[in-house]
Amino acid sequence: MSEVAILIGVFAAAIIGYAAMLPILAERQIAGIERKRYNRQHDLDELQARFHRLIESVLDLDFDYDMGKVTPEVYVEQRKMLIGRSVSALIQLDKAEAQWNRVDQEIEQVIANYRGDGTSPRADHVEAVDGEIEAMITARRQKAVQG
Repeated sequence: MSEVAILIGVFAAAIIGYAAMLPILAERQIAGIERKRYNRQHDLDELQARFHRLIESVLDLDFDYDMGKVTPEVYVEQRKMLIGRSVSALIQLDKAEAQWNRVDQEIEQVIANYRGDGTSPRADHVEAVDGEIEAMITARRQKAVQG
């Protein structure tokens, strides 16, 4: 066998190996994104629970003030603190939701790339590699026919 044929064979094997590994690599990428999504969803749930607890605390404080259990000075100070913490929790909640939406978009992009819908650079690369492989196969067949 000539050196060129060996090099072509090694190159074709490398391309085929890469094409065979694409689904595995995509699954790993999707699994990593899913872990991020789970962690962010957990954080989002915690932030929502914290916000609701703070709002309930404000309502409880208002009720205690109306019943005369809390002095006006303590009421004003505590209410201001609880409202401030509620606003902080709400801001964090908004930021977490924005991050979560970005993760969803990443997941959709990975799925689209995996499906090869033709809108991704990876799909273009795979098509180019497929074209090279087909050209090598055709050249080998012609060479075999010629003799």
